[in-house]
Amino acid sequence: MPRTGGEKSRLKILHAAEYLFSEYGFDATSVDKIAEKANVNKAMIYYHFKNKDDLIAALFTSVIEQITAASSSALVASRTTGEASIAKKVESELIQMTRWKKILSVLLMEALKGKKSSTALFRCADLALANERETQQSDDHTSSPIAPSVRNHTFEFFSGFIPMMTFIVMQDAWCKYYHFEKSKATEAFIDVFIETHLRAHRQFDTTTNI
Repeated sequence: MPRTGGEKSRLKILHAAEYLFSEYGFDATSVDKIAEKANVNKAMIYYHFKNKDDLIAALFTSVIEQITAASSSALVASRTTGEASIAKKVESELIQMTRWKKILSVLLMEALKGKKSSTALFRCADLALANERETQQSDDHTSSPIAPSVRNHTFEFFSGFIPMMTFIVMQDAWCKYYHFEKSKATEAFIDVFIETHLRAHRQFDTTTNI
């Protein structure tokens, strides 16, 4: 179905916000600049989004949708099972997230500034964890622990969501400083991620009722 005028305006706003946030950062990007870049009236932005945090959350929804689709395709194409399929899924997620590195950097920077008004990182975490729950519910035939029902938001946020985001944001600088190949760093991260978060997940899910 063809997009309506409202849907087209919303997409223009999102594309403009993605570009401006990535190039100039969150603070330096005003709603006025987004409106100018998108070539829409400022009131149109507030019609679709409450504030800039709402814009980032909407952008992150697109990230999640792309990651989910790419991960599913990667697993089908690889025809792997068990831990190999888990590694393939994590690798696919990292590849997709890397495309959004600048936006992820903005999310982390805003959270580190400690602004009480900025809830973008936490809203995005909620979106990611909700997607994990939905994936588990719609994919009962898999035994992969990567997408269990979320028993404890603290566990998921600090042992899964944040480490993966931090690796994406810091990988290039880390590899440059330590003279490490990016592919080797990615392989090492996946191994560590499986060894820590995903294996701990099995035990956590069976020992807590939170």
